[in-house]
Amino acid sequence: MKNRDALLRCIFVIFLLCVPSIFASFKIFLNSSNNIFFSNYVFTLDLNSALIELVQVFQYSLPVIILIILTNESFKEYGFNKVSFKDLLKSLLRLSGLTILFSIGSGIIIGLFLYKKENYLDIFKLFKEENNSNLMILINLVPTILLAFIEELYFRSFLYKNLNKIIENKWICMVIVNILFGIGHIYQGIIAVFITFFYGIINSIEFKKHNNLYTISIFHALRNIFAFVLRTIL
Repeated sequence: MKNRDALLRCIFVIFLLCVPSIFASFKIFLNSSNNIFFSNYVFTLDLNSALIELVQVFQYSLPVIILIILTNESFKEYGFNKVSFKDLLKSLLRLSGLTILFSIGSGIIIGLFLYKKENYLDIFKLFKEENNSNLMILINLVPTILLAFIEELYFRSFLYKNLNKIIENKWICMVIVNILFGIGHIYQGIIAVFITFFYGIINSIEFKKHNNLYTISIFHALRNIFAFVLRTIL
């Protein structure tokens, strides 16, 4: 019974978020001119886009939260646990260290074997053409931060926890959920799938050890803010 309930929750999450996300990502991917380096990881910096993303935040978060309430499960099981400021800093430092190491390693590999300068410059040209007023940046930054929490709730917490009730090996569960997470970002190109997969693994390891959703969500949000600012200002 327990495994059946967990399986139903996994199916619920996959069809609610993963299937639509992967389908939309593949459509963009197939229409891209360069499937290896193509990146659609841009911020349009307009009110309409911000409102659409805010709707998505509620659209994807409320069903899972309501499901946890209706099934009388503990929010603590899914990582909704208090964390001290000291432990938060330790977690952010651990995540930053692993991310920096991975970024250096992946950067070297991409630089030596795959790097093509013109492909990355095109990304920044798109942002220079946008209306990047301070107010519009702030308006678009809010849903970007909230969506980081949604992705962590779905992949690193809810889907991982329920899959682990079916498959005992936690490492296999981490690999499965982060493969889905990576494929969901294929609209950014093939390289981005592998990079996103490993970023997800880093967050999954932290969640596996400390079972705290807030720390990995904050770190994910900070990473999104960094990408947002980098691509908006440059």
